[in-house]
Amino acid sequence: MLPLEGERKPQPFLQTQFSEGPAVFSPDGRWLAYVSDESGRFEIYVQPFPGPGGKWQISTGGGTEPVWSPSGQELYYRNSDQMMAVDISTQPTFTVGKPRLLFRGRYERSSVSRAYYDGHQMASGS
Repeated sequence: MLPLEGERKPQPFLQTQFSEGPAVFSPDGRWLAYVSDESGRFEIYVQPFPGPGGKWQISTGGGTEPVWSPSGQELYYRNSDQMMAVDISTQPTFTVGKPRLLFRGRYERSSVSRAYYDGHQMASGS
């Protein structure tokens, strides 16, 4: 992160012994969804931004490439060839629904960008 005021010295938002992957902000900028292998496999997590606060595991059977819905009330992600969705509520407290399968499909493997188009942003190389 780069503070916009004060010393303006870059600092990590999250620094652990695990591998954390691409992060995406919720539409209101208050939540950050990211990928981490802290459970032993890649899963989707959400934390408040800029913090402080807890951390919630969103996916239950593996997950990569998170994307927020425009309303911020759903989070989409891939689990291998499955596109999943999870209901998210941030008011009055943060709550997470049960992941549900939207559809299956074949996706190009990518370690640096999403392998699908969400209607708002396009993965590099697409």
